[in-house]
Amino acid sequence: METQIIATVNKRSCGKWQTIVCKDTRSQSQSFTRRADAVNCARRMELKGERGNPRDAPMLASERISLGDVLVRYRDTVTSLKRCVDNERYAIRGFLRTCPTLSQKRIDKLTTANFVAHRIRRLQEVKPAIVVRELGWIQHAINIACSG
Repeated sequence: METQIIATVNKRSCGKWQTIVCKDTRSQSQSFTRRADAVNCARRMELKGERGNPRDAPMLASERISLGDVLVRYRDTVTSLKRCVDNERYAIRGFLRTCPTLSQKRIDKLTTANFVAHRIRRLQEVKPAIVVRELGWIQHAINIACSG
């Protein structure tokens, strides 16, 4: 069964136009100020799927990237610009070392259950504030990786 890429264009309440591109159960959205730009983006993504080269689509890069790869890139590019660079680098290195099953999982295969299990395990080892902080930079790293 061939996977289809379906794109829709919606007008948002703020006046912007939003393109939502869906593949299987995953979706990615992008906002534009002009409707023509949103429609062009939607057409471009659907054509890539029809031509059989959906790998060119930015949303599908996650099929090749693991959470560990995202965190390493985040540590090297984003964390180095922060004031808490040493603390966050130390925390990311520790996460990569102590959570190999989660860090080796591909981004598109991550589920809420993975993070719930991680949270439960970590709460037995450290205080809740540390777990919240960890989940915060993990979420930030994933958001940055998905946005471009």
